[in-house]
Amino acid sequence: MAFEDMWFEISGEMAIPAPLAQTKLNEALGQIYDDGQQPMWSFQIREADNWLTPGLMFATGWPSDGGPRRPHRPRPHDHDHDHDHDHHHRLRHRFNDGLIHAEPFSPIIRGNKRARRAWKRLRGRPFMTEMQIRSPFFSLYNIIHWDPEEGTLLLDRPWMEPTELPRQFLGGIGPWPWPFDDSFDEDEEEDEHRHDRDFWQPFFIYQAYFPTPTADFKRFFEIKDTMNSGLIDYWSYSQRDLTDRDPQRIIFDLPAYAVFRGWDERGKGTEFESATLGHPLYELWPHPLSQMPYTFSSLRRGPMLEHPHDKVPAPLTEDMVKWKCREALYLFKESQRGETVQRGSGSDWKFLSQAAAAEYQAARDRIGKRDVAIVDLFFSRFLRNAADRNAPFATITGQLNIGGW
Repeated sequence: MAFEDMWFEISGEMAIPAPLAQTKLNEALGQIYDDGQQPMWSFQIREADNWLTPGLMFATGWPSDGGPRRPHRPRPHDHDHDHDHDHHHRLRHRFNDGLIHAEPFSPIIRGNKRARRAWKRLRGRPFMTEMQIRSPFFSLYNIIHWDPEEGTLLLDRPWMEPTELPRQFLGGIGPWPWPFDDSFDEDEEEDEHRHDRDFWQPFFIYQAYFPTPTADFKRFFEIKDTMNSGLIDYWSYSQRDLTDRDPQRIIFDLPAYAVFRGWDERGKGTEFESATLGHPLYELWPHPLSQMPYTFSSLRRGPMLEHPHDKVPAPLTEDMVKWKCREALYLFKESQRGETVQRGSGSDWKFLSQAAAAEYQAARDRIGKRDVAIVDLFFSRFLRNAADRNAPFATITGQLNIGGW
């Protein structure tokens, strides 16, 4: 039975408007999802979802001559100074994705010509709007829009980092030999921004924040590094812990922790809203700069009925939802009775509510017992391969964990 059939039946039976019937049906469904007598339903378990860290997608290449130089080996063409200089120039900037220019208090970042060329080469996923950008020394900013025509990135908040960074600040490596790299300034005349070579900024673009697959996500059962068969700790650290251990987020390695960051609000209220708006976001730490796959299983609340042809998830039945809905509507009807109603006239709504509750309970017990077996089957195949996995609380039963699941 589709959602529209259910609300037609309830609205006709109870003589209520269709929108009220739709609301009460979804409220009843939500109460079934959160039923305290049923720790979880089988359809709430997501057994295999994936994250793929894309790695360091774009970055300003560090000069190869930033540290002590290697001893020079004479070559046959060393007498050709120009050729020797061009050779070192190509080595120095071979993997460079350009520079960015940011204005304080502005959410717009502009790439120079080399950066724009690199960004335009990105095809498919990860989309630019799934990633974050940062100066290597400061905060991460979510990218909510990429304009290939203008060569600009729109951030989720204004840029609030130092922008005038002389080359001597960048790791103490001394001035970069920009006079020999005209490609960074090929578009000086067409830009309205300041183009002193000393005030372009290096940047990283990679993905550090990962949304859950559903907005009604409740908790993880496991996150596994499938490449190394390692487990990711999702229960120990908070954002406060990361702030203590790595306030600048300059530790890069294989992630060992997934830390809740908040809900995805990227682009909220703009025309560039995130496709996962409202989903929980998790930060992988240390930040991943290599491409690695991760597999996880999790618990969700359950889908609401939105479209006319939507159906309740199996093994739930329409009768269960309707009886739960009637229980609430009968009480609603009782609350609408006037004080002047003659004693004994009309329906006894409280009695009908109790009868509907009994019908729902009978259906829930019958279906719930079968579904518990499916849930038990899942966890019988859920192998634990680390003794210290999961804290001694917040287990699947919502109770204290003594010795295991």
